[in-house]
Amino acid sequence: MSKNKTGKKIMLATAAAAAIYSAVSGKGPFNKYRFKAQHEEMDKYVNSNYPDCSYSPISVHGKGWTSTVLRMGKPVCFVYFTKSEDGTYIFTELDEKMK
Repeated sequence: MSKNKTGKKIMLATAAAAAIYSAVSGKGPFNKYRFKAQHEEMDKYVNSNYPDCSYSPISVHGKGWTSTVLRMGKPVCFVYFTKSEDGTYIFTELDEKMK
């Protein structure tokens, strides 16, 4: 096998491993897929409390999830949320100015 073919195989294997890692960890375009239920709840929360805002990708933190509410790309507040035993999501905010 030539060095050129070996190099291409290594590059393809590396790209495949990176894609699998992103999918499993919920990074990049896979974030909304992995955290579908949490995105639905965060979307409701932001639309109710910050109608002119968006939010950052969701990540796992402790026994819950985190995200940041954004207005025009700038942080408004940090949000930590969990799911109670009855299925209700509980949101806790930390004002960015408090950090």
